[in-house]
Order: sequence, then C-alpha cells, then structure tokens
Amino acid sequence: MRKRILIALVVFTFIMAYTPMAASAAKDINLDGDFTDWQDKPNLSRSGNNNIDSVVEVRWHPDISSGSLYLYCEREVEPDDQRGKKFEDWDFEGYLSSELGERRVRVSYHPPSRFVDVDLLDEAGALIWSAKGKWGDNKYVEQALEFEIPLQKLVSSTSAGYQIDLHFGEGQDRFPADGGITIATISTFPIYTIVGTILVCMLAYSMVLYKKKRRLKVTMGNQI
Repeated sequence: MRKRILIALVVFTFIMAYTPMAASAAKDINLDGDFTDWQDKPNLSRSGNNNIDSVVEVRWHPDISSGSLYLYCEREVEPDDQRGKKFEDWDFEGYLSSELGERRVRVSYHPPSRFVDVDLLDEAGALIWSAKGKWGDNKYVEQALEFEIPLQKLVSSTSAGYQIDLHFGEGQDRFPADGGITIATISTFPIYTIVGTILVCMLAYSMVLYKKKRRLKVTMGNQI
C-alpha cells in the first residue's frame, strides 16, 4: 500500500509540474490584427437583431506564460452597400469581476489606423493600466479586434487557482444577455485539472484504506 501511495504522489507531482509547460506549448496569441490564431480558442457568440456596434462574438485565452488575458471581440457592422466609404470608430466597455474586485475595461478602435486603445479602471474609476497597438481589422472590414489585459491586475495568483467573470455592454446591449463569461483555472487547464482532481481523490482514498487496514491489524493483534 505504501508503494501505491508513493507512486500516486509521484504521478500527481508530475502532472502539476507539467501543467504550466503544457499551457505554454499551446498556440500563442500574437497581437497583430491577424485573427487566425484565435480559431482554436473558446468562444461565445450571438446572432439576430443586434444593434450596429454590438458585441456579437468574444474569444478568450488566459496565457500563464506571458501573464496576459487575451481577448478577441467582434461587432455587428452595416452591410458594405450601406456603409460606403464611411469608417466607424468602435467604443465599448467590458466589466470584469474577480477576487481583486471589480474592473472596467474601455476599448476604443479607430479603423483607418487600426489602432486599439485599452484602459483598465478599478472599481473607483481610477486608471490602473493602459495600452495601445495596431490590433484591429483593416479599415475595409473594421469588424473585429484583439487586445490583452495583464492577469496580475485581475487576480492575485494564477498558479493557486483563479476565476474571472466577464461581460460586455449594459442594458439591452449586454453580452452575454444573462450572467457572464467565466474564465477560470479549469478553463485554462481543463484536462490537467480534471486529471489532477481524480488523482487527489484516489490518493485520499488510498490513504483512508491504508489507515483502516493498519487499525484492523492493531485491533486483531490486541485480541490475540
């Protein structure tokens, strides 16, 4: 039994050590306005009767190796025959909730320059971080953009487990319409978290059986 417990401990330690390495080996996000690297990332979308400039799709990727939460947002735009040569700026807000409190992210996208400005504010409305880059579609598409937020501004630790709830817009333009997008440790490392949980349960069960077996031996020895 001791050998089994030792093996379980070694396997569990390996899984926990391998988890961040496996995450860093996943396909990275490059903030360059080319969105092909988002194809394998989790997403949420909606369709039908959306207002122009409404967020209609969100993708997310918390990258532990870079320490960033990457986000992709897509909006509803006017058809080409209605838009003409008009280039519409896109300003919207997102709301994040975590152990560190409430956060508000302001995003502003200017299609002709492809520049995206991102401001992160705390619950008191004070600016705590900002960034800017050419992270938007070209001006003839002007539908999507990508950006990042430092995870250290949202959670105290990524290795000890975390959860971030996110939604965009307010009122009828809220996305998702109910609740929010939950970004958590288990969504970052789903397979490894599940395997690790199973191993912990197996280890705990083995230890309980081992202690019961020892107590039974002691009891039987006393009766002899």
